[in-house]
Amino acid sequence: QGRALEDGDVLVASTGDGTLGKCGVFRLKEHGGAQLSAVADGHVTIIRVDQETIYPEYLCDYLRKGFGASQIVRLYTGSTGLIEITPEDIDRIICPAFPSIEQQQNRSQSLRDAERQFEKESKEALLKLKDREGLFAKASVDLVTSAAMGY
Repeated sequence: QGRALEDGDVLVASTGDGTLGKCGVFRLKEHGGAQLSAVADGHVTIIRVDQETIYPEYLCDYLRKGFGASQIVRLYTGSTGLIEITPEDIDRIICPAFPSIEQQQNRSQSLRDAERQFEKESKEALLKLKDREGLFAKASVDLVTSAAMGY
């Protein structure tokens, strides 16, 4: 089995503390439809599905967020920073009967929309917090300066 990627391949990070189990889908259209040749390195497991029955993004969502994610945690081997999950372990992950392809697409899109909204709101909240920290720091400096000057 080659390591050359095809459109719709589900890619699972198979090694490393903090990266193990991270998942994405290789899509040619995200690169302007150009015929790219891409190859996965040895730290990535490629899952190739029948895209008529399984929407790759839905499978990826299941592996990132669903029961699949907890199975990855249960199946990996190794310790502290040197953990891995083998392709054979990935094959042992139990997947439920997935709904229709249309339902998979809709659910996956809804999850990704919610994630984008959460990320947007988180960034906005962080910016507000940084602004307030800046105001607090300035007020603190002004207060200390005023006290030191005897005001």
